[in-house]
Amino acid sequence: MEKFGPLAAYPKLDELPEPQVGYSREEIESLIIDERMLLYRFVVEVYGEDENRVEADLKKALVYEGCRINKFAIQQQGENEETNRKRFLVAAELISDVETAFQLTGKYAPPVAISVVEPEIVDLNPSEIQGVLSDLAGFAHELVTRPLKAMAIEKANTSFKLMR
Repeated sequence: MEKFGPLAAYPKLDELPEPQVGYSREEIESLIIDERMLLYRFVVEVYGEDENRVEADLKKALVYEGCRINKFAIQQQGENEETNRKRFLVAAELISDVETAFQLTGKYAPPVAISVVEPEIVDLNPSEIQGVLSDLAGFAHELVTRPLKAMAIEKANTSFKLMR
């Protein structure tokens, strides 16, 4: 990913509503038990020009991915003087299904940290394993074919001519 770029790409997030942050203990337990979700902590580095904009966009992006945000914290870590882009460390406590947790790990690879808080034992069923492996295969395919697509676009290797 360092060579070919990140996998996290989103449509315009401005139209999405401000996501809810914070859930009661009862809501979290219900999501874990009834909907087979995970409560986990996810820490990533992100870059942007404005802390408020980065925070709003990342919250919306996480909800767009299928996460519920229980806690969210952002802290500036440094600034690139040439580009005026700032580096932020974002820590979030998220609730989502197993597939979404793996997708986030792949899209924001490598995360600074990820740890499952609850449940203590994660019981995966065959369809969840298949979904996770399909997602990871899709990410690997995208990263492998990206440079080939770029080379194909750079060359004028196809042309069409109508014949009568």
